Amino acid sequence: MYILDEPTIGLHPRDTHKLVDILVSLKERSNTVIVVEHEEAVMRAADQLLDIGPEAGSQGGQLVFQGDWNALEGFQASYTARYLNGTATIPIPTQRRPWRDALHIQGAYEHNLKHINVEIPLNILTVVTGVSGSGKSTLVKQVVYPAMSKRLGLDAAPTGKFDKLAGDFQKIKHIDFIDQQPI
Repeated sequence: MYILDEPTIGLHPRDTHKLVDILVSLKERSNTVIVVEHEEAVMRAADQLLDIGPEAGSQGGQLVFQGDWNALEGFQASYTARYLNGTATIPIPTQRRPWRDALHIQGAYEHNLKHINVEIPLNILTVVTGVSGSGKSTLVKQVVYPAMSKRLGLDAAPTGKFDKLAGDFQKIKHIDFIDQQPI
């Protein structure tokens, strides 16, 4: 038996399909494979889906659905089913909030980073994306976070290599790093 808890976290979609192939291969070798997951590609590959809900916390803990992908597509009594079958959606904003201020990291060259210059807008949501091993986490966890923590006078891990911190960093008054550990 193999049990995996959200194995697609941090994976690029290209790598998610490779993971699905591995999970299917394990199953085909007569193994029981149990996966806690939100990724649609993994759910589609499952022979059986268990949807727990209907809400989170004290409003959860019930088996809302059990069946295969085809049965889930026609099901309406769970958030998971409604979003996957398109009856519930989250509208994409027609306008994005404009930004003016930014944090500039110049010449970041830690691990896989090759003297890159990045501009991180302030007061908006910015996503750092790319394939596994491309340097996303290095940029955020080893350069941006420790550099800003030190600027704010906080205890910080050693800062990754970069040439210059510039831009509007003085407008940042507080920083928190939230990882995948339970809160």
